[in-house]
Parts: sequence; C-alpha cells; structure tokens
Amino acid sequence: LCHLDAMECLQMCNKTMDCGHPCKKLCKEKCGGCNVLVNKTIPECGHTVNMKCKTNPHLKLCHNPCQKLLSCGHLCSTKCNEDCTSSNNCAVLVEMTHNLSLCSHGNVKVPCKDTKLSVEDLKDLALK
Repeated sequence: LCHLDAMECLQMCNKTMDCGHPCKKLCKEKCGGCNVLVNKTIPECGHTVNMKCKTNPHLKLCHNPCQKLLSCGHLCSTKCNEDCTSSNNCAVLVEMTHNLSLCSHGNVKVPCKDTKLSVEDLKDLALK
C-alpha cells in the first residue's frame, strides 16, 4: 500500500460529542450535530418537547396547548406556537340571553369571539 491517505476507516466512530452522546457516524465522517432524541424545555412557555439534541428549543417547536389567559377571561385553546393574543380567537361556548334562536327560546350558546356581534349578525350566524 503506497497511498495510505486514500484509505477510509469504515468502523463506527468512538468519539463522545460535546453533548455527552456517542457519535453514531462512521469514523471517516465528521461527527456533526447530535441526532439523539431528548426532552428539552422551551424557554418561552416552559413546556417540555421531544427533539433532536442538536436542535435549539424555541416556541415554534411547541405544539402543546397554549393555556394563556385571554382578555375575555378564558384560557387560550390554540397551540403554543400559534398567535393567541386577543379574545378574537376564543372558541369557548358561552350562553347569551338574547332572543336569537329560531325556536324562540331566550338562550343560545355562541363562541365567545362572537358575543360582540350585533343581534342581526348573530341571527345570520345561527342560520348557517
């Protein structure tokens, strides 16, 4: 063998990466980022999410229920990575005492986000 530098090692790498996990690549390959799945806490919301070790935790990766308190007093029901800063998104059903129902009962349940609609708009919504 006159060209030893052309040989490549096909054994598994035996290095330990900075994160403490063993490298899963071949010896001839660069170790790169760690792909071991680990639980990490998202700093913005405090939820724990399972992700690759090399991934930096950020809010876009959180798919847990948000649970922030909306201005209407209800808890947000969107996912943590979705916008929920106003009660315009609140889907909690609340009872209204307007005479809106087609059967002339005085109470109807409408999504909280629709409680600020006019009586006529609510009637139109009830017909859909």
